[in-house]
Amino acid sequence: MFGNIGKAGAKNLSLDLEEIFHKYQLQIKGLIHIGSDYGQEYEIYQKLGINNLVFFEPLSHNFHFLKIHVTWNAKLFHKALGNDNKTIKMYVETANNGMSSSILEPKKHFEQYPQIIFDRE
Repeated sequence: MFGNIGKAGAKNLSLDLEEIFHKYQLQIKGLIHIGSDYGQEYEIYQKLGINNLVFFEPLSHNFHFLKIHVTWNAKLFHKALGNDNKTIKMYVETANNGMSSSILEPKKHFEQYPQIIFDRE
């Protein structure tokens, strides 16, 4: 459903989060996920018994799929988060389904992932 989510995607998060969760016997009751894209990690949170979930996603396209994918035990907000209540520019890339988009101007990103182009604001 989500295509290739790459090295930083939900598959690797699953391994890291699950390992830490079990190693330290964490008792996580709730989680706030900022920049949730399509909610790829939703199943991981469910598997670990994290039932009180809040997702924030500012991009309309991604939020549409987030609403379809995340179906219960979650509050969804179509907002970006920051220190001030204001409208600011966001750097958006479309080749990676917007998953690298940021309110921060990309700098190191161009060196590490030159194939990703920020083509919208």
